[in-house]
Amino acid sequence: KCIQVIERRGLDEQGLYRVVGMQSKVNSVVAGHFDAHKTLAQRLATPVEEDIELKTICSALKLYLRTLKEPVFTFKLHNRFIEAAMIDDKADRIRTLHTLLKELPKHNYDLLYILMSHLHKVSQHNEKNLMTPVNLGVCFGPSLLRPEFETVSSIYDIKFRNAIVELIIIHNEKMFQSKLEQQDIDEMVGSSEQDQPTGVNLSNSLSSLASIVRRAPPPTNDMIETTADARRRGLYNPDYHINETNKHLFPPMPEDTVRKECK
Repeated sequence: KCIQVIERRGLDEQGLYRVVGMQSKVNSVVAGHFDAHKTLAQRLATPVEEDIELKTICSALKLYLRTLKEPVFTFKLHNRFIEAAMIDDKADRIRTLHTLLKELPKHNYDLLYILMSHLHKVSQHNEKNLMTPVNLGVCFGPSLLRPEFETVSSIYDIKFRNAIVELIIIHNEKMFQSKLEQQDIDEMVGSSEQDQPTGVNLSNSLSSLASIVRRAPPPTNDMIETTADARRRGLYNPDYHINETNKHLFPPMPEDTVRKECK
Protein backbone atom coordinates (compact mmCIF):
# COMPACT_ATOMS: atom_id res chain seq x y z
CA LYS A 1 0.00 0.00 0.00
CA CYS A 2 2.82 2.40 0.82
CA ILE A 3 4.43 1.76 -2.56
CA GLN A 4 1.12 2.28 -4.33
CA VAL A 5 0.63 5.64 -2.61
CA ILE A 6 4.17 6.75 -3.49
CA GLU A 7 3.78 5.76 -7.14
CA ARG A 8 0.41 7.46 -7.36
CA ARG A 9 1.38 10.70 -5.65
CA GLY A 10 5.10 11.29 -5.70
CA LEU A 11 7.32 9.75 -8.36
CA ASP A 12 8.35 13.26 -9.39
CA GLU A 13 8.93 14.55 -5.86
CA GLN A 14 12.49 15.75 -5.44
CA GLY A 15 14.59 13.79 -2.97
CA LEU A 16 12.20 10.85 -2.75
CA TYR A 17 13.57 8.39 -0.14
CA ARG A 18 16.43 10.76 0.65
CA VAL A 19 14.49 13.42 2.55
CA VAL A 20 13.52 12.00 5.95
CA GLY A 21 10.20 12.41 7.74
CA MET A 22 9.48 13.41 11.34
CA GLN A 23 10.37 10.44 13.54
CA SER A 24 7.15 10.42 15.58
CA LYS A 25 5.03 10.34 12.42
CA VAL A 26 7.26 7.68 10.87
CA ASN A 27 6.91 5.48 13.96
CA SER A 28 3.14 5.89 13.79
CA VAL A 29 3.03 4.65 10.18
CA VAL A 30 5.30 1.71 11.00
CA ALA A 31 3.12 0.75 13.97
CA GLY A 32 0.01 0.87 11.82
CA HIS A 33 1.23 -0.93 8.72
CA PHE A 34 4.25 -3.05 9.67
CA ASP A 35 3.42 -4.21 13.21
CA ALA A 36 4.41 -7.88 13.43
CA HIS A 37 1.82 -8.45 16.15
CA LYS A 38 -1.00 -7.77 13.68
CA THR A 39 -2.23 -10.33 11.22
CA LEU A 40 -1.63 -9.76 7.52
CA ALA A 41 -5.34 -9.07 7.05
CA GLN A 42 -5.27 -6.42 9.78
CA ARG A 43 -2.25 -4.71 8.28
CA LEU A 44 -3.73 -4.72 4.80
CA ALA A 45 -6.98 -3.33 6.18
CA THR A 46 -5.18 -0.32 7.66
CA PRO A 47 -5.59 2.53 5.16
CA VAL A 48 -2.71 4.82 4.23
CA GLU A 49 -4.08 8.27 4.90
CA GLU A 50 -3.85 10.52 1.88
CA ASP A 51 -2.73 13.51 3.95
CA ILE A 52 0.41 11.75 5.20
CA GLU A 53 3.52 13.37 3.76
CA LEU A 54 5.37 11.28 1.22
CA LYS A 55 8.64 11.68 3.11
CA THR A 56 6.94 10.09 6.12
CA ILE A 57 5.76 7.10 4.09
CA CYS A 58 9.17 6.68 2.44
CA SER A 59 10.97 6.87 5.79
CA ALA A 60 8.56 4.33 7.28
CA LEU A 61 9.26 1.86 4.46
CA LYS A 62 13.02 2.27 4.90
CA LEU A 63 12.73 1.91 8.69
CA TYR A 64 10.74 -1.30 8.29
CA LEU A 65 13.41 -2.81 6.01
CA ARG A 66 16.23 -1.61 8.24
CA THR A 67 14.76 -3.12 11.42
CA LEU A 68 13.84 -6.56 10.09
CA LYS A 69 15.33 -9.30 12.27
CA GLU A 70 17.06 -10.58 9.16
CA PRO A 71 17.73 -8.44 6.07
CA VAL A 72 16.02 -9.20 2.77
CA PHE A 73 19.24 -10.61 1.26
CA THR A 74 19.62 -12.79 4.42
CA PHE A 75 22.62 -13.23 6.69
CA LYS A 76 23.33 -16.65 5.20
CA LEU A 77 23.92 -15.32 1.68
CA HIS A 78 25.46 -11.96 2.63
CA ASN A 79 29.12 -12.88 2.17
CA ARG A 80 28.41 -14.71 -1.08
CA PHE A 81 26.69 -11.63 -2.52
CA ILE A 82 29.68 -9.46 -1.56
CA GLU A 83 32.11 -11.98 -3.04
CA ALA A 84 30.04 -12.10 -6.23
CA ALA A 85 30.25 -8.31 -6.54
CA MET A 86 34.05 -8.60 -6.41
CA ILE A 87 34.35 -11.02 -9.34
CA ASP A 88 36.54 -9.41 -12.01
CA ASP A 89 34.80 -10.87 -15.06
CA LYS A 90 31.64 -8.85 -15.68
CA ALA A 91 29.63 -11.69 -17.20
CA ASP A 92 30.52 -14.11 -14.40
CA ARG A 93 29.67 -11.45 -11.83
CA ILE A 94 26.19 -10.87 -13.28
CA ARG A 95 25.58 -14.60 -13.69
CA THR A 96 26.58 -15.29 -10.07
CA LEU A 97 24.42 -12.49 -8.66
CA HIS A 98 21.44 -13.75 -10.66
CA THR A 99 21.97 -17.28 -9.32
CA LEU A 100 22.21 -16.02 -5.74
CA LEU A 101 18.95 -14.11 -6.09
CA LYS A 102 17.21 -17.38 -6.91
CA GLU A 103 18.60 -18.91 -3.70
CA LEU A 104 16.73 -16.39 -1.56
CA PRO A 105 13.69 -17.70 0.36
CA LYS A 106 10.50 -17.20 -1.64
CA HIS A 107 9.10 -14.47 0.63
CA ASN A 108 12.39 -12.56 0.46
CA TYR A 109 12.58 -12.97 -3.30
CA ASP A 110 9.01 -11.77 -3.80
CA LEU A 111 9.52 -8.77 -1.52
CA LEU A 112 12.76 -7.86 -3.29
CA TYR A 113 11.08 -8.12 -6.69
CA ILE A 114 8.29 -5.77 -5.63
CA LEU A 115 10.73 -3.29 -4.09
CA MET A 116 13.22 -3.33 -6.99
CA SER A 117 10.42 -2.93 -9.55
CA HIS A 118 9.22 0.09 -7.60
CA LEU A 119 12.69 1.61 -7.30
CA HIS A 120 13.21 1.08 -11.03
CA LYS A 121 10.10 3.21 -11.64
CA VAL A 122 11.42 5.83 -9.23
CA SER A 123 14.76 5.96 -11.05
CA GLN A 124 13.03 6.51 -14.39
CA HIS A 125 11.81 9.86 -13.03
CA ASN A 126 15.31 10.90 -11.91
CA GLU A 127 15.31 14.08 -14.02
CA LYS A 128 12.67 15.47 -11.65
CA ASN A 129 13.14 13.56 -8.39
CA LEU A 130 16.96 13.42 -8.68
CA MET A 131 16.93 9.81 -7.45
CA THR A 132 19.16 7.90 -9.83
CA PRO A 133 19.95 4.19 -9.31
CA VAL A 134 23.19 5.30 -7.65
CA ASN A 135 21.32 7.43 -5.10
CA LEU A 136 18.72 4.73 -4.49
CA GLY A 137 21.48 2.17 -3.99
CA VAL A 138 22.97 4.39 -1.28
CA CYS A 139 19.54 4.70 0.39
CA PHE A 140 18.67 1.00 0.35
CA GLY A 141 21.94 -0.95 0.09
CA PRO A 142 22.87 -0.89 3.80
CA SER A 143 19.34 -1.94 4.82
CA LEU A 144 18.86 -4.75 2.32
CA LEU A 145 22.40 -6.17 2.55
CA ARG A 146 23.32 -6.17 6.23
CA PRO A 147 25.94 -8.45 7.86
CA GLU A 148 25.05 -10.33 11.00
CA PHE A 149 28.07 -8.85 12.78
CA GLU A 150 29.63 -5.49 11.95
CA THR A 151 33.40 -5.68 11.44
CA VAL A 152 36.04 -3.41 9.97
CA SER A 153 35.84 -5.46 6.78
CA SER A 154 32.04 -5.06 6.57
CA ILE A 155 32.46 -1.28 6.67
CA TYR A 156 34.48 -1.48 3.46
CA ASP A 157 31.74 -3.68 1.98
CA ILE A 158 29.15 -0.87 2.09
CA LYS A 159 30.04 0.31 -1.42
CA PHE A 160 29.56 -3.22 -2.73
CA ARG A 161 26.14 -3.46 -1.08
CA ASN A 162 25.07 -0.20 -2.68
CA ALA A 163 26.41 -1.22 -6.09
CA ILE A 164 24.59 -4.58 -6.01
CA VAL A 165 21.28 -2.85 -5.33
CA GLU A 166 22.08 -0.29 -8.03
CA LEU A 167 22.69 -3.05 -10.59
CA ILE A 168 19.42 -4.80 -9.76
CA ILE A 169 17.49 -1.53 -10.02
CA ILE A 170 18.95 -0.77 -13.46
CA HIS A 171 18.52 -4.30 -14.85
CA ASN A 172 15.40 -5.11 -12.86
CA GLU A 173 13.58 -7.14 -15.51
CA LYS A 174 16.56 -9.26 -16.52
CA MET A 175 17.80 -9.96 -12.98
CA PHE A 176 14.44 -11.47 -12.02
CA GLN A 177 14.07 -13.64 -15.08
CA SER A 178 13.97 -17.35 -14.28
CA LYS A 179 16.91 -17.85 -16.66
CA LEU A 180 19.48 -15.45 -18.05
CA GLU A 181 20.29 -16.02 -21.69
CA GLN A 182 23.76 -15.17 -22.98
CA GLN A 183 22.25 -12.34 -25.01
CA ASP A 184 20.81 -10.81 -21.82
CA ILE A 185 24.20 -10.99 -20.12
CA ASP A 186 25.94 -9.47 -23.14
CA GLU A 187 23.47 -6.57 -23.14
CA MET A 188 24.03 -5.94 -19.44
CA VAL A 189 27.81 -6.12 -19.77
CA GLY A 190 27.73 -3.81 -22.77
CA SER A 191 25.62 -1.13 -21.09
CA SER A 192 27.28 2.19 -21.83
CA GLU A 193 27.22 5.45 -19.94
CA GLN A 194 24.74 6.81 -22.44
CA ASP A 195 22.38 3.90 -21.75
CA GLN A 196 22.28 4.45 -18.01
CA PRO A 197 20.58 7.38 -16.23
CA THR A 198 23.26 7.18 -13.55
CA GLY A 199 25.96 8.41 -15.91
CA VAL A 200 28.08 5.48 -14.70
CA ASN A 201 28.93 2.19 -16.34
CA LEU A 202 27.93 -0.07 -13.47
CA SER A 203 29.91 -3.10 -14.57
CA ASN A 204 33.05 -1.00 -14.63
CA SER A 205 32.26 0.65 -11.32
CA LEU A 206 31.96 -2.74 -9.62
CA SER A 207 35.29 -3.76 -11.14
CA SER A 208 36.83 -0.63 -9.70
CA LEU A 209 35.39 -1.38 -6.28
CA ALA A 210 36.70 -4.92 -6.42
CA SER A 211 40.21 -3.60 -6.98
CA ILE A 212 40.16 -1.73 -3.67
CA VAL A 213 42.45 -3.29 -1.07
CA ARG A 214 40.29 -4.00 1.96
CA ARG A 215 43.03 -3.80 4.56
CA ALA A 216 45.37 -1.11 5.79
CA PRO A 217 48.64 -0.78 3.84
CA PRO A 218 51.83 -2.14 5.39
CA PRO A 219 54.03 0.40 7.22
CA THR A 220 56.71 2.24 5.28
CA ASN A 221 59.57 4.50 6.31
CA ASP A 222 57.20 7.46 6.01
CA MET A 223 54.65 5.99 8.42
CA ILE A 224 54.67 5.60 12.17
CA GLU A 225 52.26 3.79 14.47
CA THR A 226 51.09 6.18 17.16
CA THR A 227 48.36 4.84 19.39
CA ALA A 228 47.38 8.18 20.87
CA ASP A 229 47.12 9.85 17.44
CA ALA A 230 44.99 7.02 16.18
CA ARG A 231 42.69 7.18 19.17
CA ARG A 232 42.18 10.92 18.70
CA ARG A 233 41.07 10.27 15.14
CA GLY A 234 38.75 7.44 16.23
CA LEU A 235 40.77 4.96 14.16
CA TYR A 236 42.68 2.99 16.77
CA ASN A 237 43.38 -0.51 15.58
CA PRO A 238 46.69 -2.39 15.86
CA ASP A 239 46.60 -2.97 12.11
CA TYR A 240 46.42 0.74 11.27
CA HIS A 241 49.45 2.97 10.79
CA ILE A 242 48.96 6.73 10.85
CA ASN A 243 50.96 8.87 8.48
CA GLU A 244 53.57 10.93 10.28
CA THR A 245 52.34 14.08 8.51
CA ASN A 246 49.22 13.89 10.70
CA LYS A 247 51.24 13.56 13.86
CA HIS A 248 51.36 17.24 14.74
CA LEU A 249 47.68 17.99 14.24
CA PHE A 250 47.15 17.52 17.98
CA PRO A 251 49.27 18.40 21.05
CA PRO A 252 51.35 15.48 22.42
CA MET A 253 49.79 13.18 24.99
CA PRO A 254 51.66 11.62 27.95
CA GLU A 255 51.92 8.22 26.28
CA ASP A 256 53.61 9.87 23.29
CA THR A 257 56.16 11.52 25.57
CA VAL A 258 56.86 8.22 27.32
CA ARG A 259 57.32 6.57 23.93
CA LYS A 260 59.92 9.15 22.90
CA GLU A 261 61.78 8.93 26.23
CA CYS A 262 61.98 5.17 25.90
CA LYS A 263 63.64 5.62 22.54
